[in-house]
Amino acid sequence: MTAAWLRRAVRRLSSRLFQAIASAADLRWPCNRRHWGCGIFAESQCCSSRAASVAQTQVDRYVALWVALNRKAVWSSLTAPQSGFSQARIADLRVEEGDRVSEGQILAVLDNQPELAAAAAAANSAVAVATADLNRILAGAKSTDRQTQQQQINRIQAELAIAQREYDRNQALFQSGAIAATALDSKRLDVERLQGELAVARSTLASLSEAQPEEVQLAQARLAQARAQAQEAAAQLANTVIRAPFAGQVLRVNSRPGESGSDDGVIELARTDRMQVVAEVYETDVGRIRVGQPVTITSEHGGFSGSLTGRVALIGGKIDKKGVFSTDPASDIDSRVVEVRIDLDPSDRQKVSQLTNLQVLVRIDAGRS
Repeated sequence: MTAAWLRRAVRRLSSRLFQAIASAADLRWPCNRRHWGCGIFAESQCCSSRAASVAQTQVDRYVALWVALNRKAVWSSLTAPQSGFSQARIADLRVEEGDRVSEGQILAVLDNQPELAAAAAAANSAVAVATADLNRILAGAKSTDRQTQQQQINRIQAELAIAQREYDRNQALFQSGAIAATALDSKRLDVERLQGELAVARSTLASLSEAQPEEVQLAQARLAQARAQAQEAAAQLANTVIRAPFAGQVLRVNSRPGESGSDDGVIELARTDRMQVVAEVYETDVGRIRVGQPVTITSEHGGFSGSLTGRVALIGGKIDKKGVFSTDPASDIDSRVVEVRIDLDPSDRQKVSQLTNLQVLVRIDAGRS
């Protein structure tokens, strides 16, 4: 048995041993590098103490991913309104980074608030004037005007009654031949004249009591315009105050008093009690993911100790380019992925409430739900 023969025997034994291990762990050659890497990661994290014969089962059951701990689903960059903000600056900043705020709490006030407050007050006054004008038209003329007109009607009615009696008496005298026909005609004309005056007076009283349709429509249009302007002024005034849309924590303050808003917004706010992990799943693996599957999260660079747990909450419907990259230089940066959102268990949320965009490792148990 020569040294050369021993070397050849060792090489044959090593080759067979490698083939046996590769068969047990499903390390086909050539292999899909990213799937193989995921499989080895899942195996090393969950089943390092098991025999090699179980390795393939675990590769099929778990999907390991490079992801980022993120709060995008419950994160908001608060900006001031575009209208009028190009000249406005921060006048009063009421929070600092790290502060916890409640829903509706005032975070900042713009310096154009006094000007817009005055405009809102003027708009409200215009609404009051337009309302009073419409009410006046609907109510008709003043009560004193109607009383005066009614008194005139009463006078005409009294004169008409006297004229009617005179006409009736003269008519009897004319029939007896006591007076001429011209005298009777004069009394008849007096009655007709007073009857005409009474009709006009009554019509005038009716016009004083009823509003004219065209005047009502014009007054209503003026009131609607005044109300619209008041609503716009109120909205502009409200926009001078930046409020928290939900209870959460201030992550970053991008604009200070005296500064205008930045492209990143004035304040970045997050709801840290609802931490999420945004995982990028390869399009070849997303078919194995289901909502409700358990998830284990570990830190890639020691951002937190131990592991976190959660469950798949949402599977995205869009395939896109990879946005989170592993530190492994051999990783496939051109992979196409689907976003999968994972809700952390309540017991683990506070452990990472101060972290954002931390790159972590995730293991999704694709065999359970």
